[in-house]
Amino acid sequence: ALARAVAVKPDILLLDEPLSALDPVTQEKFIDDLRRLHREDGFTIVQVSHSRREANLLATRMAVIIDGSLVDEGRAGVILNTPKSRDVASFIGIENILDGVVKTNENGHATVISGGLAFEVVTDAPAGERVTLCIRADDLVVAVGDGRHTSARNTLTGKVTSVVENGPIAEVKVDAGAMLTAVLTRRSVRDLALIPGMAVTLSVKATAIHVIRG
Repeated sequence: ALARAVAVKPDILLLDEPLSALDPVTQEKFIDDLRRLHREDGFTIVQVSHSRREANLLATRMAVIIDGSLVDEGRAGVILNTPKSRDVASFIGIENILDGVVKTNENGHATVISGGLAFEVVTDAPAGERVTLCIRADDLVVAVGDGRHTSARNTLTGKVTSVVENGPIAEVKVDAGAMLTAVLTRRSVRDLALIPGMAVTLSVKATAIHVIRG
């Protein structure tokens, strides 16, 4: 079907969820084909997708539509890494989204209180402003034991509540005063012997926390 579509050399190729019905191996081949069509053959491709992974692998620009309304548009990397609203952050799949209030800010190095947790972040938001913190699961580092000898400015202690393996990776949920999700390799999970109820330390760099103001 893709070959027939490109044979006529359209100005724009519109694809609606083209990978949704494909097995993983075929998906990878199709992604390579789409990359080639865009980068080597110069095709302009408009692709509808609900997959953040597809957007990461293929998109140069993105438009985010929620409930029929265009809520964000721009370079894919900017939207995926620095969403401008809580709704967009949730829609693109950021796993950890916390509301908080800036307690102090000294030259852009701020402390944000969220529930009973304190986070060091980088933001221009002044003291007293309400903000939303976005932390990707793969930016959270899980350690067994103290885990505080690290360059990361934020360390939290908590207990593992669940470990769910999915192929080569595993999703680990930790109750650290707020429920947080980390993504590790299955090998890391096994090396750390992570099981529900185990005490762990989470760490995340201040620069890895995206702050949404307002």
